[in-house]
Formats: sequence, C-alpha cells, structure tokens
Amino acid sequence: MKTKRTLKSSLFLVLLFLIPVLKVKSQTWAVLDSVFNTNSVTVNDYDFSDNGTYGTIQVGWGYRYTSDAASTWSPYKDPTPSYAMFTCFNFYGSQTTVYAGTDRGFYDKSNDGGTTWTQGPQLFNYTCYINDIDFNGNNGITVTSDGEVAYTTDGGGNWTTLATRPNGSLAAITTLEMPSSTIAYMGGSGLFMKTTDGGQTWADVTGGITSGSISSLSFSSVTNGCAVVYPGGPPNQLWKTTDGGTSWTQISTVPLVSNEIYCVNNNLFFAAAGDNIYKSTDAGSTWTIQYTGATGCNPHGLKFIGASGYALISASGGTKIVRNFNLLSSVSENILPESIKIFPSPATNKITLETELSAKSNTVSILNIQGQEILKQVVTTTKTVIDISDLSKGIYFIKYENENGSDTQKLIKQ
Repeated sequence: MKTKRTLKSSLFLVLLFLIPVLKVKSQTWAVLDSVFNTNSVTVNDYDFSDNGTYGTIQVGWGYRYTSDAASTWSPYKDPTPSYAMFTCFNFYGSQTTVYAGTDRGFYDKSNDGGTTWTQGPQLFNYTCYINDIDFNGNNGITVTSDGEVAYTTDGGGNWTTLATRPNGSLAAITTLEMPSSTIAYMGGSGLFMKTTDGGQTWADVTGGITSGSISSLSFSSVTNGCAVVYPGGPPNQLWKTTDGGTSWTQISTVPLVSNEIYCVNNNLFFAAAGDNIYKSTDAGSTWTIQYTGATGCNPHGLKFIGASGYALISASGGTKIVRNFNLLSSVSENILPESIKIFPSPATNKITLETELSAKSNTVSILNIQGQEILKQVVTTTKTVIDISDLSKGIYFIKYENENGSDTQKLIKQ
C-alpha cells in the first residue's frame, strides 16, 4: 500500500476554470498543468508513481498521463485496448507500472507509465465497475460496485474472485485500505468489513459505528484508522479506531463535518471539509485550518505520495490537480523537529536510519505486525545501520522516538 487514498465518488464538471496557483497558509499548492480540457467530463481518480515522475488521471471516458512530474501532460486519449472507461489507478511495483480498474469488470495494466496498456483478466461481470485496487507486498485486492472481491498473492500474476459476496448483497464497495499484506479494510453502502488473510475471508467491523455508508477510509497502521460515515442524511460523521475495528469512537471536534479523511500516522490526520483542509496532530482531539481555498473549492481526492501532497480543487464548475512538494516534510516538523529517513524498503539484510539527533535521548524499535517489540536500540549517531537478517519475511514497523515525539514507518522485509 502506498501512502495514498482518494475519494472514489464521481465529480461532474460543467465549465473549465483555471486556478493558476493556490497559496494556503504559507504553503504553495501549484496546479499540475491544465488536465481538464473538455466540458461536462467525469473525474474518478488519479495516481502518481512513488517518485512523482509518472502520473495518470481519468478524464471523462478517457485519460491523460505525464512522464515528467506533471510539467506536461499527454493529449486526451481513449483507454486502450478495450475502450472501457478507467475508474481507478494504482501505481505498484516499478515506477512505471500502473493498474487501471475499468467499468467492465477487468483491469488494464501499463508498464510504461500509462503510454500503452494491456488488458487484464475478466475478474467480474462485464457490467461491474472496479472501484479500487490496492497492493501490499505481493498481495493485492480489488473491489467492485456490485460488492464483489478478488485477491492476488503473486503481485497480480493470478487472481481469485470470491465465489460469494462478502456482504451477501449487491451493495457497492467504494473504498479499500490495505495496511499490511494480510490485513485490509473495505467500506461502502451499508458495509464495513475487514480481512486478516489477504482478502480470502471477511468479517464485519462496524463495532458501534452509526449505521450508514462508508464514504472515506484511511488506516495509518493495521490497528489505527478513521472512517467517514454518511448515516443516511447530513451531516457526515467521523469515527476512529485504535484496535483494528473492534471498537470505534466518534470524533466530534472537526469544525466542519468531514467529507474525506487521511491518517498520516497514529496522531496526524488531515480532513477535507467545506473549502478547507484541516489538520490534527493529536488524533483528532483538536483541529486547525492548514489549507484553504476560494469559496466552493471543495478540496477532495487527498493523496500523499513520497514527500508530496496532492488534492483535487474545484471552483465554478472546474477542477485541477494541485500539489505541494514539501507537504509531508513540513508536516513532520510538527511531530519531530528533525527529519527521519529509513531506507531501503523493501530490505533484505540491513536498513539505515538517518536523523539530525536534535534530542538527547533517541531510540529506534522494530515492531511486528501485531505491534510487539522485537528489537530496540539507542541511536547515538546521525547514521545508524540496523541488521535485520534474522527477521522473517513480512511487514514490520520502525518506530523512532525521543522527548520531542515519535515517527513510525513501515518496513517490508524480503
């Protein structure tokens, strides 16, 4: 799973409206070219590679792509080779490999950043919309508008479509989060479910949440996450869990009812509501306006890829992708004054931690997927090499902490 998530609801555009640069709270969000060049088009999703070089965006029945970090975009193109409408994107594997769900029950795959496409297998009925595709390691899951689910254990080489719908109904699954190779959450129309075996079986995890539809879902770890619930009528509700969905607590402190949520880590949340993007550094207890736009700008489609933050901004019937190159860099300053780098991931034998050591006491811990500490050591230099050769293959979490705060990052051991 990349650190990204976007709302999968469709947006209907009537007019083209250019927002040259949106300056918000001392940070600049720049428009990534004019990607919408036709009237009355529908926008479902977009995505970028981890390094931000390659990107794809669905525009109406077609799409556009970039291979130069959005300095320029391709002309409007029809999806190929099937001419089915793209519904979602996920860059996974290499920087140029991207999967695109379609409205015909199969996905297309591109190995060159969106320039050319190959049709994948027919996973679902030809009338199904694939609403989301997510990967973690070699495991992946895809979900549809008819409540169907398929999973892969070999990086998309082969897929298994579940014989029965997990929810037992045609209720649409609209959002999917896969924080580990085995654990994933999905939500939609009257359903909220969790898998612990990579998508093969699912169980209800509403855990006291008001009945309704899950419109946005974000997990920062296998246990900690948030959900936006539409209870059948306005306003929306924002809920959080710290135990993997066993129990939920409603967050009632958001100044405006959130339409979308993104959890960067266990304490740092972003919520899109009204004309603003709100930020909380204490797991939703208090919020501040971090970014704001013109009346009716309706920020949505929040994604965090690498150090950059992305969003869709609307005004007067038009929409643009905007990007802040240093969003997570500036955000991390509210958690730890120093910058933390842990690399590589995936890793085989060793990882390296680089930090500025601004505090007196610094430690790094490795936690397994159950949250159990399996290694801990004191950090005394700005560059620390940690031997992980004895660890089994799988997902781990690296926690760096000192008196200023903590930062947790995911590690894949190969």
